[in-house]
Parts: sequence; structure tokens; C-alpha cells
Amino acid sequence: MAKLKGGPAFHLLLLTGLFCCIAFTNVTAAEKVGVNALDDGQTGRLALDWGHAEPFSTEMEGGYLYVRFARAFEADFSDVPTMLGKYLGPAEMLEGGQSVRFPVQGKVNLASETREGKIILKFRKKAAVQAAAVAATANVKLRSGEHKEFSRLVFDWPEAGIKHSSRMEGDNLVITFDEPADVNLGTINRYPPARIRNVSDRTDGGKTVVTVAMDHGSRISSFENEKSIVYDIRDGKKAAVKKPEPKEPEVAAAPVVLPKVAPLPATPAAVRQDAPHIASHQADDATGPDTAEKSTKTADAYEAPAAGWTTDPGIAKNGGHDDPEKIASISPASGSAIARIGPTIVLDNPKSSKKQMEKATENDAAPVVHKDSAKDETAAPQHLEEPEQIEAASFNPDKPVHHDGAPALQEGAGNHDTTGFPRGEVAHDSANPAAERLDVHIANLRDGFRLIFPWKQPAAMAMYKNHDAFWIVFDRPAIADFSNLSGPYKFLVPDAEQEPVAGATVLKFKFRDGYVPRVSKVLESWHVDFELGTKVSFEQAISVQEQKVITSGLRLFVPAVQNGEEIRFKDQRTEAEMVIMPLHAAGWGMAKKREFNGIALLQTVQGVVMEAVDASLRISREQNGVSVTAVSKSFAMETPEKREVPKLPGEEMNPVPGLAKADFVKLNDWLLADQALFTQTKQELQKEIAAAKPEDTMAAMMKLAKFYVAHDFYAEASGVLHEMKARFAKVNKDADYKLLAGLAALGLHHLDDAESYLYDGDFDGNAEVAPFRGAVAAEKSNWTRAAQELDYSAPAFGVFPKELQNRFKLLRAEAALRNGKVNVARSTLDGVKGSLDKEQIAAKAYLQGRLAYQLSNFPAAIAHYDQAIRAGYRPVTERARYQKIKANLESKIIKPEEAVKELEALDFAWRGDELEVEVQRSLGRLYEEEGRVGEALAAYKRVVRHFPDSEYAGELGKKMNDLFADLFLNGGADKLPPIKALAIYYQYRELTPVGHKGDKMIQQLADRLTRVDLLEQAAQLLEHQVKFRLKGLEKANVGTRLAIIQLWNKKPEESLKALYKTKWRALSPAAKRERLHIEARAQAGLQHYDEALALLADDESEEADVLRAEVYWKSKNWPEAIPALEHLIGKGHKSIAEDLDRLDRQRIMQLAVARNLANDKAGIRQMRKTYRQKMDGTPDLAAFDLITETNDKSDTDFRKRASVIAEVSQLESFMAGYRQKLEKGDFWATE
Repeated sequence: MAKLKGGPAFHLLLLTGLFCCIAFTNVTAAEKVGVNALDDGQTGRLALDWGHAEPFSTEMEGGYLYVRFARAFEADFSDVPTMLGKYLGPAEMLEGGQSVRFPVQGKVNLASETREGKIILKFRKKAAVQAAAVAATANVKLRSGEHKEFSRLVFDWPEAGIKHSSRMEGDNLVITFDEPADVNLGTINRYPPARIRNVSDRTDGGKTVVTVAMDHGSRISSFENEKSIVYDIRDGKKAAVKKPEPKEPEVAAAPVVLPKVAPLPATPAAVRQDAPHIASHQADDATGPDTAEKSTKTADAYEAPAAGWTTDPGIAKNGGHDDPEKIASISPASGSAIARIGPTIVLDNPKSSKKQMEKATENDAAPVVHKDSAKDETAAPQHLEEPEQIEAASFNPDKPVHHDGAPALQEGAGNHDTTGFPRGEVAHDSANPAAERLDVHIANLRDGFRLIFPWKQPAAMAMYKNHDAFWIVFDRPAIADFSNLSGPYKFLVPDAEQEPVAGATVLKFKFRDGYVPRVSKVLESWHVDFELGTKVSFEQAISVQEQKVITSGLRLFVPAVQNGEEIRFKDQRTEAEMVIMPLHAAGWGMAKKREFNGIALLQTVQGVVMEAVDASLRISREQNGVSVTAVSKSFAMETPEKREVPKLPGEEMNPVPGLAKADFVKLNDWLLADQALFTQTKQELQKEIAAAKPEDTMAAMMKLAKFYVAHDFYAEASGVLHEMKARFAKVNKDADYKLLAGLAALGLHHLDDAESYLYDGDFDGNAEVAPFRGAVAAEKSNWTRAAQELDYSAPAFGVFPKELQNRFKLLRAEAALRNGKVNVARSTLDGVKGSLDKEQIAAKAYLQGRLAYQLSNFPAAIAHYDQAIRAGYRPVTERARYQKIKANLESKIIKPEEAVKELEALDFAWRGDELEVEVQRSLGRLYEEEGRVGEALAAYKRVVRHFPDSEYAGELGKKMNDLFADLFLNGGADKLPPIKALAIYYQYRELTPVGHKGDKMIQQLADRLTRVDLLEQAAQLLEHQVKFRLKGLEKANVGTRLAIIQLWNKKPEESLKALYKTKWRALSPAAKRERLHIEARAQAGLQHYDEALALLADDESEEADVLRAEVYWKSKNWPEAIPALEHLIGKGHKSIAEDLDRLDRQRIMQLAVARNLANDKAGIRQMRKTYRQKMDGTPDLAAFDLITETNDKSDTDFRKRASVIAEVSQLESFMAGYRQKLEKGDFWATE
């Protein structure tokens, strides 16, 4: 390297220039960002003007709003507290200027948007948002009833006199309410009554528009009953009258007549029809619904040609319009494929007498019961039916069960869409519109947390776990507020929601794994404690008794004291009826699940919970328990213990014999034509449906659905099947329908739907359906069940097309390998022959590689994997790459670090399924072995976060907890650079355990940061502890240490805040004295010397003497400093391990300086006599002589030197004692 020319001065100048360039570069790296804050009274806005698009993130946590960016920036947030004071506090820049933190004032809703280089944050108070939402819309309950001659819809409004109007649009009844409303449509669309296909609603200009799609030619009539608005839908009648009938004298209202509508030309999608409005119905009408037949008027109507077949789901979204002139392209709201427009429309506007209206509302509060038409021959249409008691002899399994005064379960009740709501907001329970508010609270325990339900009135409670969630049920209605579960508690309670069930409060929670619940009660408040490392315990375990009953065969009795009101709803996941018996007595639960044919009594934490799947069981509430009565003795026989995999029908038999031809799943027959004639054949089938008679329509549609399934057009088949279900109420009981629905759902990867159809009991033991059941199980990773189904049906594979045969064989081979059956896998793979496509070539080679790997033949496995990779079908080749890496690593062809690089490359190549889980698991394990703990945690976290249902999620979540604890409890973080350890902690701080272990973890990390002078970061950790984790004595002790760290960080004001915010009366005298000394030191740091001395006035301890000397020295009060220092000479502070002579020499030097600055010549002479010999032979002798030999007080040079010594020789003995404790590991020891 060439030598730099020039002298030392040139070199110094060059280095200075380089330093300035680097400094300038660092300074200019932070971008200037404009800030604008505005509050219009309802919404606050904070705009950050970057001038260009900039990625950012926001997070509300622990009472703070964090706004993070990818790079550093500078901004002036000084106006924010003034302009947005009711939402945000003063800003604080964090993370090297890359993020900003604001304290949040109360409960605030946050929204964000980007616009022209500006990031706009919007704030609204949650109470205002909720009040506006509640005030804006009314909760309207929609009930339905089914009768022999008509079906009834009842809209229950919160108040009477709601103005409304209605009109007909084709087969659609369009009802317009003049008020905004939230109409409960979930149940009726899942279980539509006869004559009604579905109901939809929308909001238009502040009005609520409800569209009812009806059967072709239906007629309507309506009336009002106080707060209820009732519509009756009757079967259509042929009307060929071309003129309106003469006005009948007994009817007061003028008839509404439709004008003639010219026939419309056929269109391929939809047609248009205009219809006039029906006059608004008034609340004081005098004619009852029983006069509907007399007052009915007919008008001419013309049916337009049927539209072409369509499966566009958008058709279902076309609703009515208030203006008839704007109606265009209207088709049936149900999304039916054959659009039928222009039926004969019968309109009436009957008036109801007061007597008839009272009759119609006798049982308005009771639920509408759907009655069987055969038993409802005399049902009058003019009033709502009263629920009837069900006796054993006339028991109808299609009707809800109620007994002994328990209310009947309305069909579909409780089976609404889940009322999910954002955390921090109130759930609006449409099932209980007048319910009280229940604020759910959360509190910390030493090794867990507590949920508190503070009821004001007595409420019985039940709690159980079903599937992956805990259910908490109370027998009083309330609207739950989960806002207290936000912030740091969201890691403990990640999900909370309320299910709408009438007359009850049904809450559904998901909690962090590892916590065991225990229920207790204080007055009317229910407490649920979740603790680590405990076992489920009860005050009283509930038993089940079997009692013989003469009339009914067999009776089960569950004795439970202080039972509450029975609650029933339908489980959306299993379609089973849930019967809940909450109890007022705390700690009564079912220790073990008991199963009987038709009913299961679930394991509970509190109360009695039954899952009824057989409708012929009666469940009734008695004074001291619950009884379950069976019509037949066999119904209540206790079932044997279930195996992990249910036994298949025919499993004990030999495999089915080979079939020559399909008998049920006739895919070859369903094809009808090859691909070249697909479109022509499809159109012919659609025309066949359009021309079919009503009794032949279902068969024609079934034929089209089979055609679609055979040609793999699963979405189109699903559309046809959906329309069939809407048209034909009982089609879902047809075996062909269930088969086609299951195959279509499987083809669309709708696995839950496919499972519900294909695992129907009708298909048990069917060898033609079993392969598809095996495919569903394989897709859901249930490889044990998949192997059972595929092994059972293997001899029947030959009835399917060759391509499907090979697919089933490959699936069977994989299931065999997953279950360790290598011989079955080998023989099955040998049978995969013939013309294979690219996917099957790759799959066969891949499975052959897996087979060789399981036999430890690594070279053969690698060769097969290479063959699969060359096939080029990515869903298989990427799996082959992964397995090849494993084989190479197992056979030591590559080293672990090489495997990591290859796996990291594969991580970018494939995402989103089981392969990603396997790759992340392998990466995490290799990272651990290399000591790269941060990367290992990141890999495991990806699995836990993005694949919560994976079989490895729980295992890896526990692994993350163990790694985190090893780092920050067992000293693992000491091997990492402090900044790296801090970064890992902040990235995964949700892994911090609650209770004492978590507190200890945070304190150890704070110690580590303090030892390397990362005082700001250490203080932030302890501030979080003080604010959110600790209470009482522990909070006070941590506050003391936080105050000391703030003093070290030269922030005496923050030190005082830490002391004031953590006051605790029950401190020991020594702890109180220590906090007093720290407060005095902080006051001195703020130059509040009088306050500091006042705090020490009555304290004669040695520590107080040291502090007083420091205060006098810092305040340059030399006359007072002199005696204070003289008093300390010869005394060694117990917390300082320094050599006493060295400490005394330091104090002697400081005393000499103080005497000089105080112009105490006599004192200096006396010091020289007294201490000159002690200073002899020490490094301080020359300085001592310099100060004590000068006699000329005007010697400015001396005075200057003495002042410098006074500034440099600040007394810090008090704080030095704490530093010594920190180095020894005694910093957290309390006196």
C-alpha cells in the first residue's frame, strides 16, 4: 500500500474530514416527516406526510399506540397532545428513530389509510362508536311458522308504528321499512319454511329493504299486531281473469290492480319486470287476516320466457328498488338457475279488527312452532300457533323437544352466525335486545390469571370445553364487554366472542395452552382461575344414575344441587342439540365424559352439559338435577369406550371382492359424452330441465349434476345441487344427492362439507364410496382412517376410470407408508401402471423414495427423489427436494450448515401447507444445534402462528417456551451480545410466563442490560413490569430498583416518578429508609438541595451522612461540607468494599479543596499537620502538597485548579455502593 504523504498535521486533518463526512451521513439518514393533527369533535386525525409511499405498521398494546417504520425519521409531534389530547399523550421516539409511541387516553378505536404519500391515523372514542352504532339500527327478530295452507313471517320490532310498504317483483316479495334495522336472517335461511326459498336484506337510503324469494305464483297477505308486522305466504292459484273483479261492497279498501305488462323477449341471463308499490300498511287497519280470501283481488299478469341456465352467484345479490322505473335485470333472489318472471300476483291490504288482532297475539312471546302438515289440518291462519306438549306415544323426531315446562327449542334457535366482534368492543346480542351489560374483568395471579364475571343479580353458571374452545354459559341474558381483555392480556385470551342465544349469555373463549381452570364464586360474581402446573379439581364431582321407569323404559338422572334455568341451542359444528344446566353452587362439575346411544354427558368444569344427537330422548329439569328419559330401553345403553379410530362397517369381514362394474358411483355412465361434445350436451341437459314437468324437474337436475361431477366441473355441480336444495326441501335425504354433494365438495377442497356428506351412515360399508372417504381423511391428515377406507375398498378400484384408479392406488400407498405398512405400500406402487400423467409419474417416484428411505436404503431413496424432481410437477417435486435433503443429511453426504442453506432456499420456493411445516421444523432444529436461538424461535413461530391446527403446533409452542426460558432464566442469553438478547426478548416477549418466573426473567435481563450500560432499555423493561405485571410489595421493590437505574441514567426526575408510582405502606423500615435516600439523591440531582437535606434531617445513619456530604459538595456549600467530610474520615461505609485508607485519602483531598475554596487558612495548616504523614508515599501526596502549601489566596491559578478538582471529585459514594451490588449479583436483594 502506498504511504500517505504529508506530516502529522495533514493526517489529522484528513481523519477529521472523514469523521465529519461519516457524521454528516448519519445525520442526514433520518428523513424529515411533516405532522398535522386535527380533531373535528368526533374523529381525531394524525397525518404523517412522507411525500411518498412508506410501509408502516401500528399496534395498540398496554395502553400505548406504536407506529413503526422501516427506517429512521424526524418529526415534530409537539402539537399532538394539544390537538388530540382526548386520544393521545406526548410522543416518544423509540428504536433508533424508527418508531414512535403515544400513550392512549382511555378506550380508543384506531383506523388508518394512506393517501398521496400521507399516512393518516384516525381515532374515535369507543363509547361514541358503540353509541352511534346502537342508535343507528334497531334489532329486529324475524320469526317464521309453517302451516298447511300458508307460511308466516313475523318481524318483531322494538317499537310499534313502524311505517312500511311492500310490492311484488316476479316471485320476490320486497318489503321496505322506513327505519334502519339489523334483521336476524340466520335461522330462516338455514331452515326455510315451505313456500319460501330465502330472505335477504339491505340498507338503502336509511331504509331497510327485505326481499323474500317465494315459490312460483305465491300470494301474500299481511297485517300488524302492536310491534309485530306479519306476512302470510299462500300457494298460488291459476288466474286467467283479464279484468279486475267488481269491487265488493263489504271491503272498505280499494283493490290494488296491476296493469298489463307486455311479454318480454327471452334473454340469456335475466329479464325485467315493472311492478307498482303496494300502499303502506297502517297500524290501525280493521280487517283481520281471516278475511284475506274475501278481499283478495287478482290482476292480469304474463309470464316471460324462461331465461337461460346460469350459475352466476351474483344473481342472488339483485334486490328490489324503491322506484319501479329503476328495476332492471331482476332474477329470483335465491340465485335459481331458471329465472321465472311474471307469475299471477294476488295482492291484498286487509284490515284487522281489534278482537282479531288480540287473537293473533295471544302467544306473541312464544316461539313459532313448525308443525307437521298431517297434524295441522285444522290450523287457522289467523293467529300464531301455541307450542304443544309432546307425549311419548306421538313423539315427532322432526320437532324440537321440550318437557316438564321447559320452553320448546325453536327450530334452528341458536344456530345463527357467530357474533364475532373486535376485541375491546361490546357484542350486540340480537337474541337478547334488552339484556344488561356484563363487563368481563381479568386479574393477575402469581402463576396464572383470573376471569371475573361481576353479575349484579344471581346467575347460574356452566363451563365446559368442546372441540378447541371453552364455553361459559349463564342463565341470565347480558351483552358481554370484552374490552378489558385487550393489551397485554391478548396473549392469554387470544379470542373471545358471544353466541346469540335467547334468554342466556353464552360466551366462547380460547385461552393460551397449559392453563387449568377452576371455578369459584364471591357473592354474585363468578371467578375462573387459570393456573399453570395444576390439575382439574372440583368441590363436588357430579355422578350419573340409571333408574328404571315403567312407562318409558329407562331413565338417567344427574343429581346437581341449586340448578339454574335450562338452556338449549344447536352446536354449529356438530349440528347436535346442546342442553346446558348451569348451577348456582360453584365447583360442581362432571369429571369424566359419559356416552350413551343418542346422548353424551360432557366433561365439565362447572355444571351439567349434554350433547343430544338422538331426537327421541327427552331431557327435563327437576328440582335437584336433570333427567333423561328414553322412549326405548336400548336408547340409553351406555356405549363402550371409543377407539381412537371408529370401527368401519364390515371391518371384520374379508376385503370386498373385485367388482366388474360400478353399481352406485357410475362415473363412466355419468359422462354421457366426451370432452368434444361437452358444451352441446350441457345445453341439452339445461333445456331438458327448463322443459321438464314439476314432478320430473328434480331428476333432470340430478342428471346435470352427475354430468358436471363426471367431467370434474365441481363448482357448476355445486351450484345445481344448491338450487335443488332450495327447491326441494327433502332432497338432502336422497342418497344420490348426498353422494354428488360430497364429491363436489371434495373436488372444491371443502373438506368439512365433503366429510359430512360422504361419511353419512347411508354409505357405511359401500366400497364404491369408501375411496372418496379415504381421500377426505387423507386431505385432513387423518392417515389412519384413510388407510382403513382405502384398504377396505382396494378390490373395487377397478370400477373407476384408469386415471382415478391410479390416483387411489397412490393415495393408498402413501397412507400405508404413513402407517408403517411398507409391504402394502410396495405392492400397491407396483400396481400403478399404464399411461401416467406428469403428476402421477412424480408421485410414484416420490413414494418409492419414501419407501426406500423407511427401509434405510438412502442411495435408492435419493435416486427416486431425483426422478420425482425431474418430473417437474412442483407440488410433488418440492416435497422430493425436502426428503432428499433429509436423506443426504442422514447419510452424511452434506453437513448441517449445508442442509440449512438448502432448506432456506426451499423455504422461499414453497409455502402454505404441510411441507412448509416440515421445513420450518427441520430448520428450527438445525438452528438450535448451531446455537442460533433467534432463528430457531422464528422458524417455530411461523408454524405456531400460521398453522395452528397442525399436529406439531402444540409441540413447537412448548419448545418455544422452553427455549425462551433457557435464554432468560437459565443464563443462555449471557452467551449472546446484550443487544441481540434484548432484540430476541422484544420479538418474542409474548413467551414471558406470567407469575414469579416471568418477573424473575425480566429482572435478570434488566441486570444484564444495566451491567453493559444499556440503561434506557433496562428502564423500559422495568417500567413495563411496574405498569402491567406487579402489585403491592413486589411492585414497590421493582420501583426502587427502577429509580436507581434512572439515577445512573442521569434522569433524576424519572427516578422520582418511579418512587412515587410504586408507593406501598407495608414496607419494612429498612426499605422505607432506602427509598428516602434515593429520593434525596434524586432531589439533589435536580439541584433541589433544600428538599434533599430536609428528607435527611432526622436520619443519623452513616448512609445519610454520606448523602449530606454529597449534597453540600454539589451545592458548593463549603462551610457545611467541611464538617460533614471531617465526620466521614475514618469511617468506612458498609456497602463499599474499597480499601478504607484509599477512601480516607479521597475524602482528605476533598476536605482540603473545600477549605481552600472556603478560604480557611487555619484549617489548611491544621490539615497539613494532621494528614501530611498519612499521605506520605501515596499517589495523592503531590496533589495534597499543591493544595495545602499555597498561602496566597489571590493566586488565581491555584483557585482555578481547586475549582477544577472540586468539579472532578464529585462525591458518588452512595451510588457506587449500588454499582458494587450489581456486579456481585445482589442488586435485587432486599434489606
